[in-house]
Amino acid sequence: MERPVRLRLSLVDNTWTSRLVLLAAAVVLGGAGGILAAGTKPLFVFGGIIGLLVAFAIVLDAQVGLIAFLALAILLPFGVIPLPLGPVKLTFIDATLTLLLLAWLLRLLAKPGERLRTSRLDGFILAFIGLAAVSFTFGTSTAISPESTRLFLKIINSILLFFTVLNCVRTLRHLR
Repeated sequence: MERPVRLRLSLVDNTWTSRLVLLAAAVVLGGAGGILAAGTKPLFVFGGIIGLLVAFAIVLDAQVGLIAFLALAILLPFGVIPLPLGPVKLTFIDATLTLLLLAWLLRLLAKPGERLRTSRLDGFILAFIGLAAVSFTFGTSTAISPESTRLFLKIINSILLFFTVLNCVRTLRHLR
């Protein structure tokens, strides 16, 4: 079994400052959700509050994000968030995958003790993502539609789930 690569990526070295960075990120996320929910139906506000609580739980523990992703994939695979972001309507799975990836990256930067785990497939996967981005950019002769952009980002986000799972599932207990 390979030893994980120890990479020192840290915003701060003080644990109190790390907590303040995480709190600031949660406040920004909550403020953005509040701005989106202002002036809409009460059910949207209630759903937004539940979504923010789940988002906060995912930021605190990436295992919650993996469980939420699996639950959504099984119970509500085609559920769409009722509030569009511009011309794009995200699914719950898209939002959960994005939040899980961002929570993992934030944790990697905010906690000095976190290590980046790598595998032998990392280079191949990153090369595939790079080739996909180049193909998407140069492969469209006309204007890129918002739906094709959403589908492309959904595929890239799903591929990046590999790195998230590799770094979040570290023990046999987590795997079970």
